[in-house]
Amino acid sequence: GVIECCQTLKARMEPVRQKMDNPTWKELVKECWNQGVDLSAHYFTNPTEKGAFRYNVYAAAAIEVELDVLTGQSQINRVDLLYDGGESMNPDLDIGQIEGGFTMGLGYHLTEKMKYDPTTGVALTDGTWEYKPPMPKDIPIDFRITMLKNNPNPLGILRAKASGEPPLMLGSGALFAIKHAAEAARAEIGQDTFFVLNSPALVEDRQAACKLDISQFTFGQ
Repeated sequence: GVIECCQTLKARMEPVRQKMDNPTWKELVKECWNQGVDLSAHYFTNPTEKGAFRYNVYAAAAIEVELDVLTGQSQINRVDLLYDGGESMNPDLDIGQIEGGFTMGLGYHLTEKMKYDPTTGVALTDGTWEYKPPMPKDIPIDFRITMLKNNPNPLGILRAKASGEPPLMLGSGALFAIKHAAEAARAEIGQDTFFVLNSPALVEDRQAACKLDISQFTFGQ
């Protein structure tokens, strides 16, 4: 669609360009505007080929977290993420999309929880005091993203794959890492039984999962 729009605009602007002496892009656009050339374009298509856009996106992430068992606060120290974006048209843009999608996943699994009044159904978490989207300190300290190479997508536009939504799923790895940390803490106090850590696991949920008891807070002999 973008390519078709560019070709349409180029055809409209070409007669003006031919009457100018090697204009710059800004000069050409300005003159087209002065002459009333329509500088907007749109394109619509309805693919009929079966299977178009039906493809899988593959990715993997290793996530290192640090959990404070006393408070439930956590910090993501490092993320190593490998993403299958096909033949990326713009790797810098795709990496930005991957970072954003992954961070949205962190919010989904660790900080954002909707609560409603059981009687009226009114949202109780209708502000940032109660509803916590990810903030700068929630971003991994060391965030490493690698695009899988030599893996063109025969079904995608220009052999590329989507990079916005799929990375959200990788945020679940942070929840699993925190659960592993809580399991290690519980094992130290003899509470190594099976437990469920639901998503989203807020600070209070993480702290409760560690099964601490005030009687355990003693000075070593």
